[in-house]
Amino acid sequence: MSRFEQLETRTLFSVGTPSDLIIVDQFGWRANAPRKVAIFADPVNGQNSAGSYSLPVNAPFQVLRVSDDSVAHSGTVTQWKAGQTDAVSGDRVWYADFSSLTAPGDYYIYDSTNNRRSFPFKLDNLVFDSVLKTSLRTFFYQRAGTAIDAAHGINWTHAAGHVGPNQDHAARLWTGSNQGQPRDLWGGWYDAGDYNKYVPFTTSVMWNLLNAYEWNPAAYGDNTNIPESGNGVPDTLDEIKWELDWLLRMQNVNGSVLNRNANATYNAGNYDPSTDTQPRYYTQATTWATSSFIAAIAHGARVFENFDAQYPGYSTTLRMAAENAWNYLAATPNMTPASGTDGGGGGGSNGVSGGLAAAEASSDANGDRRLRVFAAAELYKTTGSATYKSYFEANYKNANTSDNGFHPLTDATPRFDSSVAADLNRAFVTYATTPGASATIVSEIKNALRNNITQSWLAVGEYTNQTDPYRSFMWDGHYTWGSNSLKSEWANILMYAVRLNVGTQLERDRAKEAAEEYLHYFHGRNPLSMVYLTNTGSIGAERSAMQPYHSWFGDGSPLYDGPSSTFGPPPGYLVGGPNQFFSVSTISPPRGEPPMKAFKDWNTSFPENSWEITEPAIYYQAAYSLLASHFTGAQFASVSNNKLTITGTFENDTISLGASGTDYTVTMNGQALSFAKASVNQIEVMALSGDDALSINAAITAPLTFTGGAGIDTVNVTGAGSVTFTTSQTIDALSISNSGVATLATGGGKVLVVSSLVLGASAKLGLTDNNLIVNYTSGSPRATIQSAINTARAGGAWNGFGLTSLAAQS
Repeated sequence: MSRFEQLETRTLFSVGTPSDLIIVDQFGWRANAPRKVAIFADPVNGQNSAGSYSLPVNAPFQVLRVSDDSVAHSGTVTQWKAGQTDAVSGDRVWYADFSSLTAPGDYYIYDSTNNRRSFPFKLDNLVFDSVLKTSLRTFFYQRAGTAIDAAHGINWTHAAGHVGPNQDHAARLWTGSNQGQPRDLWGGWYDAGDYNKYVPFTTSVMWNLLNAYEWNPAAYGDNTNIPESGNGVPDTLDEIKWELDWLLRMQNVNGSVLNRNANATYNAGNYDPSTDTQPRYYTQATTWATSSFIAAIAHGARVFENFDAQYPGYSTTLRMAAENAWNYLAATPNMTPASGTDGGGGGGSNGVSGGLAAAEASSDANGDRRLRVFAAAELYKTTGSATYKSYFEANYKNANTSDNGFHPLTDATPRFDSSVAADLNRAFVTYATTPGASATIVSEIKNALRNNITQSWLAVGEYTNQTDPYRSFMWDGHYTWGSNSLKSEWANILMYAVRLNVGTQLERDRAKEAAEEYLHYFHGRNPLSMVYLTNTGSIGAERSAMQPYHSWFGDGSPLYDGPSSTFGPPPGYLVGGPNQFFSVSTISPPRGEPPMKAFKDWNTSFPENSWEITEPAIYYQAAYSLLASHFTGAQFASVSNNKLTITGTFENDTISLGASGTDYTVTMNGQALSFAKASVNQIEVMALSGDDALSINAAITAPLTFTGGAGIDTVNVTGAGSVTFTTSQTIDALSISNSGVATLATGGGKVLVVSSLVLGASAKLGLTDNNLIVNYTSGSPRATIQSAINTARAGGAWNGFGLTSLAAQS
């Protein structure tokens, strides 16, 4: 076992012999995760079948503490499907469920029957924070046109690549020869393990990364050691801006967008992009690249609007570029070029077409139309313009936007699918979260997503049925090139349903539970006990992929190629994953393996074609990063120094604050968390952009501050709810119903500013010694306010319902 795979110094066992057939998430589980299951595997078929494992019925297992080998949990195993061998993994398995263990710490699974132990793991609500941070840093390592220095790259450095003569600062049009005026197209991210850059391949990348931030902004800091760290903008957005800036350079004056920026040969230098000195080229504009550009740029404009102080005018620049691109599309209604290709070919020096050494990034007419729908949805959400709304609503179910005959909303069972029409999935989520969207269309979208979380033959149903012994169901045909990306997106679809508040709370909870199980697959709970994120021993992995196919840290690199090199590859790259359709019949594994074991950790180039298995890509990485972001410890609500902070997203948020026994309960957009009342002595709710609604439905004894953001913010105190505001408040609409009570804390000088105030017959609003301003635009509320004061005065007793204050009483 290599030094990268050895147990960390924190792992000081005295019990049992380690076994990679006791399979765990090598990083761990969130302490409050609803389901924690380790797997015992007997590899009947496949590359590890020389090993074996056997357990009797109801065999005991224990969860032991790493610190002293003491017992933290005891249980008995349950056998999957009465001992059947699963065809997809090749294994028989047993489950060790320790969900009731919630105490944070370092643990391992121990099997006393065989005297075997698992790799160690953590229980910690922050366990995935460092994993997400490591994953996102790979985008920094993918930067093109800039040096990665030791101050920021640590052990993984190189000089600036593709900035020499006739390279990205002066790229030429490729039409079979070097033609046209040079274009400055430097920057952006290298797409994958090669040094090419593609506009059409950015659609899912930018959407996943931007939504990950918008849906969980509390998860992202400004301190991940990239050059922009500390500038007041979350580092993930600085990184996204690096790619957005390149996209802007790819746009022509008429709004159209170039398709690719690439090499003509695969002779890509010597383990360093700066040693690749061949000329660089771009290809002509295409309508599908233009639509892809719009989807990314319009989305970016929305997000960067919140950071105009740090990047003045940037949001406006993005919006104008997106609208200019749309004007080009409107004037070019058919796919252009009509061939669906950009004229640059593909295959390069190792191919047959004599074109660029790059994927063709082509399209068909239906794909072009799907991307236009996606572009319209993003522009509508960014601008609110009826032009884009009308286009979306006229085309969202157009039969000519189907993908291989499938459409998410018109199939016999409407549903989202990660492998086909995925651009429509994203377009529909964007549209459904846009103020002013058609309620009928939103209902169609939500109904399709509800099928994803309720139908027995889709992901949640198959999870409930335990179809996949490794608890992350995917049809076996999807274990193909890029299977790890497909698996990430299947889980992300479940989280779309959660984010859109689809179905019942029980259905959403089950969907989120199932989605988290997929995350464990990438972290080692799979038939090979392999963490599919590269070189992650420093953050807890005991066996991670070490030989990704990549031109920089490729086969033979003395610094970066695998466990025998000085440093190994940069940490955190998601490799492509098992591929049962691997093209080289003489290399087994991966050829000839059960689908889930069709993997080999190696990076040899042509003719071994390892890129079909281990090459990373920015779209794989973004899909995984979105999934991981849903389960980071920095969730929407957390307690620190006895302060409960609830942070909204940049979407429309529905937040509920209540109580259950000794806990406060917080629900936001269908997700629920609980916090012990004894640990909370103040509460802050921070709404960001979007229209946000806070409902308080129980007696909240801890004083509360509500900080509104852009959008229309409403606060509803309902039922027996009560709340005390500790600071001045500005709220668009305050409604207190039933026997609800809202109070502005004593101390004077505070002001409650509302645009709308509604008080129920049995409700109270207490100003104490503070002030109220009703900032109305039409129809004076004076009579209503006077009536509420008179009701509260109750003939001078001041014990009635309505609007009261200590100052009035005195």
